[in-house]
Amino acid sequence: TEAMASEAKEGVRILCLHGKHQCGELFSQRLGALRKKCRKEFGGGVRFHFIDAPFALPIREGQEVAMRCWWRASAGDGADKP
Repeated sequence: TEAMASEAKEGVRILCLHGKHQCGELFSQRLGALRKKCRKEFGGGVRFHFIDAPFALPIREGQEVAMRCWWRASAGDGADKP
């Protein structure tokens, strides 16, 4: 079909979701070696998309940019534990 032909031209797109206390830019830097290897193996046919989680966390000492998280924990549910 036309949709499949269009996807084949675009190549593979990979959505990269960072963990808690990270951001898309930092995760992209951490996966730099993987991205480089994929470019070498597959040419321009692989594209990585790094997005930021919706909730900003308080800036910790030594940080320049606020890290992010995907959800806010409710008090007492244990999800706020490291």
